[in-house]
Amino acid sequence: MAQSQITIKRDIQVIDMTIDQVHKKPIDANTCVNQDARPAPIDLAHMATRLGLPLADMATYLKESQQYYRHALTELQQALATNDRHSLQQQAHKISGSAALLGVEPLLQAASALEQASAEATSAELDALIQQLIKQLQPLLDQEISS
Repeated sequence: MAQSQITIKRDIQVIDMTIDQVHKKPIDANTCVNQDARPAPIDLAHMATRLGLPLADMATYLKESQQYYRHALTELQQALATNDRHSLQQQAHKISGSAALLGVEPLLQAASALEQASAEATSAELDALIQQLIKQLQPLLDQEISS
């Protein structure tokens, strides 16, 4: 029986691995996400265009997003504390979907790395990935909103 192949493209480097090779590799939070990546600046005009919203409506949308992300972070931390891997994976998936919608690539990468690692990573590895996600999420949480 032929093994399934996975191709991972990372920058210029292409890595081919079988599924067995992927699952046997230990998860390293330092390589899942670029630890040196700076949080992306928030461009409300770009987000408004991407979402098809008038710029004037972005304040309301951003307030709702901030509330959602704060709640999601609480849920992530509770899931980690109780070792609820399913909830951890679900919250990371929701955050990655929202980040994709907003076009915030570093947040999308951090949430996706957490989602993929949620089943097999150690608590320490998951905590490191959550900290990276928080780092990428902080600009959205800190964004000043003038209504």
